[in-house]
Amino acid sequence: MPSNRCAACLVIAMVLVSGVAAETRDELLATPKFAEDAKQPAFAELTAEQVAAQITMVSGRNYAWFGFNTPEIHVVLPSADNSVYADVDFVDPALYDAGGAEVPYELERGLYDHDSHHDEIRFVPVEGDELVDFSRAVGTVTVRYPLRLHTISARKDGPPVDGLDVSFDGPYVTRRTTSGEEDLEVAAFLVEAGADVNLADTNNATPLFHAAGKCDAVSLVRELLAAGADPAPATRGGTTAVEMAGIMGCGDNEAAIKASLGG
Repeated sequence: MPSNRCAACLVIAMVLVSGVAAETRDELLATPKFAEDAKQPAFAELTAEQVAAQITMVSGRNYAWFGFNTPEIHVVLPSADNSVYADVDFVDPALYDAGGAEVPYELERGLYDHDSHHDEIRFVPVEGDELVDFSRAVGTVTVRYPLRLHTISARKDGPPVDGLDVSFDGPYVTRRTTSGEEDLEVAAFLVEAGADVNLADTNNATPLFHAAGKCDAVSLVRELLAAGADPAPATRGGTTAVEMAGIMGCGDNEAAIKASLGG
């Protein structure tokens, strides 16, 4: 019965979790864990158009032990390790049988396959064990994809790394965020990908407003303006982007925004 099977799964999960105990400091130091032949990620620099052209969708089946033969849709992503960090979603799909009748189902996220670079979207029965029998699926698949990625490495007793504040304490590593450089870089990627540059947050602050207050973001301010960012909107508190730049003492940002206003 389904309830018995679920209970068994729960017991198995509890046993697996309870069997994993945190190692002590001495245990961690005595058994270092690393791989001499560890595979390094192969990232690529792509454009939004290249990503869209390389994404395909095909039907498939689940070959895992749990849920074997469950029907799936495989979203095949670009052959780069950027795809590991992609966010794939099938928004409210409708399933139909050969006669055109709608088929009930529940949506389940599958696993990402590192070798084939595909993500899985599974259709499982609402109840019972019978496979979901359908002829076609209709809906919209959305993909949020990182166009560029890079890795930064730090080693104990090694030289300091720009943009990475890390401390080593035996087997423990602590990373501290000291600047907004990563946020600015991500914002620049979004502008290049065609994101809405005037999309405001709950405080009615636009991306230009946020960038205006960061004095090292003059290139991003110019990119936003070139992409059509409107410098006129004010936050709920009544502050505009050019005023924010002045408040923070970001003269280059202030000058760029004033130039776009014709001032």
